[in-house]
Amino acid sequence: MTVTDDSDDLNACDCTFWFKVGTQQPKSFGEMQVSTDSSVYPNTTFTVENAPSSLTLYVEGQDNDVDFGQFCTNGTAPSFNGGGSNSCMDWASGQITVHTDQSGFGEEFSESFTMVQIGYLEFHVYGTFAVSYIP
Repeated sequence: MTVTDDSDDLNACDCTFWFKVGTQQPKSFGEMQVSTDSSVYPNTTFTVENAPSSLTLYVEGQDNDVDFGQFCTNGTAPSFNGGGSNSCMDWASGQITVHTDQSGFGEEFSESFTMVQIGYLEFHVYGTFAVSYIP
């Protein structure tokens, strides 16, 4: 993934990225410092057994803006619901639906996808999903 706007004017964001597939538990990557136009490689994987014909992939990036001694109660769990900014953090999230069914010969396949998140924190996610049938 590439951060295209780290939401901080003078330094890198203190970023955590969250990923989720369907109804599975989210996985986090970070916290790490990431500057505008820098790339990070979360290498996050999910396995979905007996997957439906389509799955929704979610991503959320959060920039921790808490200053030393500041008290914030909003927590850091992802909402996967849009984006925003407050005195504690900037965040952006999005989703994409991928189709896991393919008929005919070669029902096992993989495809690439790209997600572009625009908001207070901006980033591009590049990924691949694979479908395998196990008898």
